Amino acid sequence: MNLNISRFTKTVEAAKKAAPQMARQIEAAAENMMCNPFIADDNGGLLILSDSGQTYWASSRGNKCQCKAHDFHQVCWHRLADRLYRLYQRGN
Repeated sequence: MNLNISRFTKTVEAAKKAAPQMARQIEAAAENMMCNPFIADDNGGLLILSDSGQTYWASSRGNKCQCKAHDFHQVCWHRLADRLYRLYQRGN
């Protein structure tokens, strides 16, 4: 994924300000997005090759992901990454 670092950093900061209780998880999602070259925009969500070796399709809009965290109703960095990407695309 090719992101403008300055613009993406502003997006991350705005997201943390809007949801301070999620700041740690937002930071983790942002770090994963910056380090993972295997993330692609795919039909309303992100296709992500995770550290586990699994590929997940995640959507913040539909609250969907196939990862274990999502299965157990925990915060999923894949969905947070999709949300950050959508905010980034809108210029927020």
